[in-house]
Amino acid sequence: MSLQFESAHFVYKPTSTEDEDLFLEIYTNSEIMKFVATPLSFDDATKLYESSLLEWDFQSGKLLTFVIRCKKTDGKIGLCGVKTSDIFTKQGHIGVMLLSKYQSMGFGTEILIALSAFCFNSLGYHKLLGPPVPGNTKSIKMLLNAGYQKEAVLRDNWIIDGQYIDTPLYTLIETDFRKQFTSELFK
Repeated sequence: MSLQFESAHFVYKPTSTEDEDLFLEIYTNSEIMKFVATPLSFDDATKLYESSLLEWDFQSGKLLTFVIRCKKTDGKIGLCGVKTSDIFTKQGHIGVMLLSKYQSMGFGTEILIALSAFCFNSLGYHKLLGPPVPGNTKSIKMLLNAGYQKEAVLRDNWIIDGQYIDTPLYTLIETDFRKQFTSELFK
């Protein structure tokens, strides 16, 4: 199975040995990470990057990270990915992180729809979960535009800067996604 896919403006490929700079730039940047988690140290980000190079499978429990490249320029604009959270029910957590200069340009929805379609069509997920940090209104808007629905609020679910925070949980079920989006996403 190929772990590469495309959308109208972007190509998505698993991280490779050529992507360390992008990975480190995103995971150590406090501005990018403020709505994700506490920024990682250089050493921790390097370890996470190295683990992203290992072979992935649905049951590995490891994050499958894709580098997002612009078709027009071939420039790298960010990362997206999925991590299996429940093997039996085929659920996975998804995420999108863009370099600062590519945020607020409307790319997130296209990226999330493409990632969701790939997760359902090629990886076999049944349900995808997106738990944005409260206050990240752009991420919530992106989730809603991609068909995700608010399902719950998870109390003390995440830690940012040493503080536990509640996170809303947005989810998307494969059958709902297929009803909402056109057949070209299901090749």
